[in-house]
Amino acid sequence: MQLGTGVTQFSVGDPVFSMIGMVQVDGLNGGYSENVVAKPSNMTYAEAAGLGTVDYAAGRMIIPAEIMPGERVFIDGISGGVGSTAAELSLARGAYVLGTASARHHDYLYSIGVDEVINYREVQFEDVIQEPVDVVVETVSAENVTRALQIMKPGARLVSFVGTPDADSLEAAGVFLPNIGAPGRPADGLSEPEVLAIIGQAAKAGDLSINVDARFPLENAFEAQEENRDGGTTGKIILIVDPENADLL
Repeated sequence: MQLGTGVTQFSVGDPVFSMIGMVQVDGLNGGYSENVVAKPSNMTYAEAAGLGTVDYAAGRMIIPAEIMPGERVFIDGISGGVGSTAAELSLARGAYVLGTASARHHDYLYSIGVDEVINYREVQFEDVIQEPVDVVVETVSAENVTRALQIMKPGARLVSFVGTPDADSLEAAGVFLPNIGAPGRPADGLSEPEVLAIIGQAAKAGDLSINVDARFPLENAFEAQEENRDGGTTGKIILIVDPENADLL
């Protein structure tokens, strides 16, 4: 085993993580394989399997938002893989983090440092958030993006994977849209490897954890996908290829 030509940032044997293949909006990406085994040294292989796609997605949203200490960050859908990663990245930047989740996820979210959790099954978030927020991270629906304008300060930043309000609504609210890029394309000048490097540094520093909500053996990949489609996960669903090594550091 040896390094490729021009590779200087790694050494043979370094643990790393990445995503498999180019993300396609209308197709498949990623893969299931025991031969793509890569991780930060302070995570188990099962935890590291949760890095990559969702953490890259969260990084694309949080890094361009340029969150500052003391700012209020609202994350709609905070208990999922992207939402919980966005929460931890925001907390590491010194933000006050609040978001929406059903009651069964609240204990987990408070355990990772989230300041305030709103049960969306009981109330509308715009009815209970009294102090406007500086950043909104929207992972749930285009309808909620429009509702979120009601809780944002003038000059606040909105990052969303589920659509954005029309230009007139944004201008009226005084809301700014950072460039989060597209799958596989730079977010505000940051390439995919640069975003992943920042994610890796956060994981190594202990600012980013992965909650493995459920594990499935590789032969049950279909059931894992079905559970993921049902929604309501706390963190990540993981496929275990090699049970003997899944929990090794």
